[in-house]
Amino acid sequence: MIYYGLHEAGLAVQFPLHTANLLAALLSQEDGRDMWELDQMHAMMLDLIEAIPGEPKLRMLCEELSRLGSPRALEFRERLRGDEGTH
Repeated sequence: MIYYGLHEAGLAVQFPLHTANLLAALLSQEDGRDMWELDQMHAMMLDLIEAIPGEPKLRMLCEELSRLGSPRALEFRERLRGDEGTH
């Protein structure tokens, strides 16, 4: 339920860098067995990509999502690649 609460609080929009750091720490401890909140994670990733597209931590989040079996991890990674030429 933590990802749901983080998403509902709007932290990815209000404090994107801090939220990215928190998510990186949380996701690194997940084993993927009980990841029921991927929809909230995906929504927060979209917010983070919009807010801080050049942040290196987002690449790590994409890798963690991929490790956990997220079907959108590659999409998020591609969005970051699209921003590489503009920053």
